[in-house]
Amino acid sequence: MSCHIIKYFFLISLVPSGLLWARPHVKIQQVRLNQFPQVNVELSVSKVTPIANLNQSHFELYENDWRVGSFQVQPAAEITDGRKMVLLVDSSKSISPDRFRKQVDAVKSFISATNGNDRVSVLSFNDKVQTHCSFTSNQSALLQCLGQVKQNGFNTVLYDAILEGITSASASNERRSSMLVFTDGKDEGSIIELNDLVSKAQALSIPVFVIGTGQKDKLR
Repeated sequence: MSCHIIKYFFLISLVPSGLLWARPHVKIQQVRLNQFPQVNVELSVSKVTPIANLNQSHFELYENDWRVGSFQVQPAAEITDGRKMVLLVDSSKSISPDRFRKQVDAVKSFISATNGNDRVSVLSFNDKVQTHCSFTSNQSALLQCLGQVKQNGFNTVLYDAILEGITSASASNERRSSMLVFTDGKDEGSIIELNDLVSKAQALSIPVFVIGTGQKDKLR
């Protein structure tokens, strides 16, 4: 789906009809601003049975509470390419050895669940950010790289590590790039400030998922 000039907040809803009788769930998957003022919004529509033949008449689009009249709806091309993912592992000593082992086990499980089309890189951080594996679909190589991650250092440059990870994920401008951060949420010694990091992440449009361990106040 593509539409023209969405500045701030927008809402996409389905217009009731005989085709859409079961209150289907509409979810915005991705918003791309790289062709602004044209804004591309990818969304999914689902219910118990598949919904086909959707067109502009089935949708209403609102920008800042104003109804948008000029937009187009197009079916998304079938996704056959794999995902590109950065796995960022907190190897600082702010995490207890037991929680660090559990964190590594969680990363192993995630790597084992990837498929042959997925490309994954492994980074860790403590006093500095270290790349252990560049993007590869080889699970054995990824697990071997993960074995190189050891707890060390005195600081936790979480924000700097996230910046390096999202920059790496966005380098090839692929649609299905994302980053998973395994951390207790503590940052200490980073150069970049949190607000600047958030702005950068939004500009690059890289989803960042946090798998947390430790205290809630740090993770917040």
